[in-house]
Amino acid sequence: MTLAAGNPGDGFSPTAANFTAAIGGLYGAFDALVVGEDLDEIDAAGKTAIFDYADAGGHIVILGAHGKEVAFLNSTFGYAVTGRSDPSDDHATISRVAGDGPLTLLALNGSWFMDNAPGTVTYTRDLGGTAMFVDNIGSGTLSWLAWDFYNGSQLDSDQADWFSVLGTTAIEEPPNAVPEPSTFALAALGGLVLIGARRKRKQAA
Repeated sequence: MTLAAGNPGDGFSPTAANFTAAIGGLYGAFDALVVGEDLDEIDAAGKTAIFDYADAGGHIVILGAHGKEVAFLNSTFGYAVTGRSDPSDDHATISRVAGDGPLTLLALNGSWFMDNAPGTVTYTRDLGGTAMFVDNIGSGTLSWLAWDFYNGSQLDSDQADWFSVLGTTAIEEPPNAVPEPSTFALAALGGLVLIGARRKRKQAA
């Protein structure tokens, strides 16, 4: 993933002060605040900073986080989502059910699914579970994607559509809209600020 403004996930401590600085432009202009798998390290004040950013019109993208996103989403945004214990790397088919984007994706290593998703569900796993949803938060937008974007020695061809979805999801669009993938989808990744996504060895689900 190319980050034009640098990757604050390296050595980034998920405190309210650091989130506020990132949101305030410490890492340059960006289209979306992408929060990775260190969700359980974000304190209450940090969650408030993230919520306030979205509520004021910002765009938050939450990645799969080994199930930790369930507690984070519920405590930060008032949801009642529930996680699933299905295998995360079985390459089961994930189908688009709303919006635009690739017709299908694959369940890759680091993919985590949920039930009771709010907003607009855009992708579901054929064997059960939401794989992506988009919701309004005040004047802003929250998107959740099931995969945590960990390579895991997976084929580039298996990951390409997920990267396209992340790229198009991160472009500022009207709430609950996922734009049509284009030749600019991956280029859009250069406008992200990626928070709390330290790369670590994954356990097989």
